[in-house]
Amino acid sequence: MDSKVDQLNKRIAEAHLGGGQKRIDKQHAKKKLTARERVNYIMDQGSFEETGALVTHRTTDFGMENQLYYGDGVITGYGTINVDWYIFTPKILLFLVVPYQKLMLKRFVK
Repeated sequence: MDSKVDQLNKRIAEAHLGGGQKRIDKQHAKKKLTARERVNYIMDQGSFEETGALVTHRTTDFGMENQLYYGDGVITGYGTINVDWYIFTPKILLFLVVPYQKLMLKRFVK
């Protein structure tokens, strides 16, 4: 039996696959980065902390209850760009990057 930590790590790994490897490959075939790859490209290496990575939708219409993906729809989080703190909230295909002071950032994510 997996420990709770192992189960959590497995879910986070699934969230990082987004809609699955086939969708990632499709993006790469179009010479595009995935949303997570774009975030990691912009942020300082290793600084991005995702919030809500395990959120799923609650829709049951049109068979959607059978299509659950962790982190469904939006990637949000915080991290640094050139050592300045930012909050990332992707909106549609663009990212709204809002600079925050470190203290304000800590207050926001609590």
